[in-house]
Parts: sequence; structure tokens; C-alpha cells
Amino acid sequence: MLDDQIIGAAAALGSAASWAVGSVLFKMLGDKLEPVALTFAKGLLGVLMLGVALLFLGFQPVKYDAILLLTFSGLLGIAIGDTFFLSRCVA
Repeated sequence: MLDDQIIGAAAALGSAASWAVGSVLFKMLGDKLEPVALTFAKGLLGVLMLGVALLFLGFQPVKYDAILLLTFSGLLGIAIGDTFFLSRCVA
């Protein structure tokens, strides 16, 4: 079994790499898509990737308040925040 520190380091490196690749992709796509469309595409890709992860890991019961907070966080941070951010940075 892998050591927790190795898993943590791999997760941190993977996160940093995804941010770097995402920044380049957002700049390239931002020249072709409006901020709302870019935010929608990003959200759709995230949902698809989460679905694939859940297929491999399995579904676990989640409390209602956790789902409510996750939904609110997604709407506020991703739908609204990213749209405003991308409209300022990409334009």
C-alpha cells in the first residue's frame, strides 16, 4: 500500500499540473468562447470527471446539508465567480 505522504505529494503535483494546463487552455479557449460558455464547458467537464471518479470509487450516502453546501458553493464560486473572472481576464 502506498504511504500517505506519497499519495499527498502526488495529489499536490497533480493539482499544480492541472492548474497550469487549465490556465493555458482557458486562455486559448477564451479567444474563441464567451465567458458564460467557457464557464459552462468547464462545469460540464467537471461533472463528467466527477462521474467517472464515482464509477470507479462507488457511490456513498451523503448528508443533505453537505449536498446543499456543495450546490451553493458551486453556484457562487463556479457559475458566478468564474464567469466574472473569465470576463475580465480573457477579454
